[in-house]
Amino acid sequence: IQPGQIWTGFFEIEEELKKQYRKEGRKSSLYIYNLFTKEKTLVAETEEPLWWFESEWISDTELEYKMPDGEKRIYRLNF
Repeated sequence: IQPGQIWTGFFEIEEELKKQYRKEGRKSSLYIYNLFTKEKTLVAETEEPLWWFESEWISDTELEYKMPDGEKRIYRLNF
């Protein structure tokens, strides 16, 4: 999940929101949420407001996501 993530469909509006959110110190966060335990685990965070991590499960235990600098990372579930 990505709390606070919005998409307007308009570049100009999103740029204004990013500018406002930077002033407010807002960040973008990526979490994994366990439906059974209701536990929320932080996977990644960035200072870039409205960043979409392009997350994708690549296996049953690995979540791949992208950071603003283009780096792809993998989060592995530990059971």
